[in-house]
Amino acid sequence: MEVGRVWKAIWTFLDSTDAKCRKATAESLSRVSSCFSSSLISAAIQDQRNSSVIRKIVLQVKEALDSLPYARAMPELLSVVSSMIKNLHYRPDGKAPTAAEILLMPLITHIADLRISKGFEYKEAADGTLSVGIQVLGPEVMLHAMPLNVEPESRYVSCNFIRFNFYQPAHSNAGAEPRTFLLPLIAQHHPSSLSHFVSYFVPLSEKMFDWQQKAESEGRQSEAKVWSVLIGQVWACLPGYCYCSPRLNEVKLRIAIQSCLTY
Repeated sequence: MEVGRVWKAIWTFLDSTDAKCRKATAESLSRVSSCFSSSLISAAIQDQRNSSVIRKIVLQVKEALDSLPYARAMPELLSVVSSMIKNLHYRPDGKAPTAAEILLMPLITHIADLRISKGFEYKEAADGTLSVGIQVLGPEVMLHAMPLNVEPESRYVSCNFIRFNFYQPAHSNAGAEPRTFLLPLIAQHHPSSLSHFVSYFVPLSEKMFDWQQKAESEGRQSEAKVWSVLIGQVWACLPGYCYCSPRLNEVKLRIAIQSCLTY
């Protein structure tokens, strides 16, 4: 009953000039977020006017991410978002999307946009929050909201923190910024099914291989190396899909049947 009032009282210390105070405030807010009850979460899901407690909190956090007074508190804000994602894994009826997906996806997408914005200094902290998002929501949900944008139609191909200006097409999609920084974050346990890897990443890796071969044949060795690294990162994601995958046994059976038919 007092979550909103307690959150508001603690929040006032988040823009403190003292780093220890900000850290303690973030830890306190994270503990408060663990008090989001099923009734509070259900009310927030049904709320369309941002009048519920959790909706107000989400809006407050999003505004703070773009607010100059909270610039020094960016790591703490991202830590709070991570806790909110973990504590909103609740599913109203067991099959519907998680509350984190319904309530926090615009906030998570905004953090991904900040991550690739020029001059952003807290990439590691942002990656930590996005990693929690993948752990709770799964890459299928995350990549639907924020595509990797690695196709040559995009203006840049990136590997880690290096950008290579290989393509400069004139069409309207040329400015799509790549999000290849998400690939290493997917190599962890998450709830997405193995079928998503098969339908999404296997064709993508095949395309990357073709782009790599083309770059090598045309003497663009640096670009070919980038594609090679990205292919490796894609296949490093596979083990995360095999952890308690809901359809893993079905996929194993299909593979066994196909093997028998082949031989």
